[in-house]
Amino acid sequence: MSKSKYTAAFTAGALLFNEYKAIEPLFNEENLADALNKEAEQNALLAIKTQKARKTIIIELKRRIAQVDTDFWEFYYTLPENEQRLALFYLCLKAYYLVFDLHIEVTLPKWKVFSRTLNSNDIQMRLDEIASFDETVNGWSRLTIEKINGQYRKMLKEAGLMQNNTLSKPFNISNHFWQYFMSKNEAWFIEACFYPKNII
Repeated sequence: MSKSKYTAAFTAGALLFNEYKAIEPLFNEENLADALNKEAEQNALLAIKTQKARKTIIIELKRRIAQVDTDFWEFYYTLPENEQRLALFYLCLKAYYLVFDLHIEVTLPKWKVFSRTLNSNDIQMRLDEIASFDETVNGWSRLTIEKINGQYRKMLKEAGLMQNNTLSKPFNISNHFWQYFMSKNEAWFIEACFYPKNII
């Protein structure tokens, strides 16, 4: 079996907003990876009951952290909460090809044709399509598929891109926020947030 580019690992948590808030002090450490490993053992910040659960979350925190340069976090921790949540959605799009696929193949096309309703069936149809050509996805259990479906839509809600089952443009997003992504040649993300690329 060839290695799949799809993973269900993001079902460990949606945006992990509270977790990134909790570990903010660790970004001042000389070695962030070591500090996160220590947190997995000591549970000083995350307050996650079991070590197994902490380790799972920390693996996903690290996976997302690896997608960006350190200046992202300097930028991130200066943002208001609504922009932080949107920035965390950017990390998910970068870290998980499945999240990117669902967003680009299902959600964004709906927005562009002024179809604002997004429900579990819309996501399920795309997952079925992926399963038809990807052995890994085809082998996932019904429970895994349901978790993927639910967690992706939860990400949209947490990022301010959906309310109930209705897609919505996030409000009160500053030009400063968009300029960061423009400066990184990541203008595609602006469009992914339902704004025109020429917003600035």
